[in-house]
Amino acid sequence: MSFLLKRFSYFENKTYGRLYYESTYLCDTLEGMDMLLEDRLPNTGEVIRKNKDKKIAIPRGTYTLTKIKSNTNTYPFVYGLDFFEHVYIADVEIPRNGCICIGTYDYDNGVFIDGKKKLQEILSILEKVNEVPLLVK
Repeated sequence: MSFLLKRFSYFENKTYGRLYYESTYLCDTLEGMDMLLEDRLPNTGEVIRKNKDKKIAIPRGTYTLTKIKSNTNTYPFVYGLDFFEHVYIADVEIPRNGCICIGTYDYDNGVFIDGKKKLQEILSILEKVNEVPLLVK
């Protein structure tokens, strides 16, 4: 069992992708700029530090997806990254450093919708398996 985040559309300040679970499409994703980094390459940390004021996507690689509880909410949480402290999957529309925003992209209006619904679907999966690999391509 695993999640796959497959990026497909790249812009100067944002990256679009799709999130799959067990080869089944779950939702669309929005991240910051894809710096075309691979996890654990020697220059990855240096590039991330030089661009710390920019919103950038997490490097390609394999991580672990689990859930974490804050004071009031539970979020899917990505760990196993060397250069980002907190990487959440969130139902927000503005990419933050390392954050993976989710929803369904409304092509007619150019916005993400149904983020809370998609977030609950992911949390429901994590209730059953607790931890699962996340492959980012």
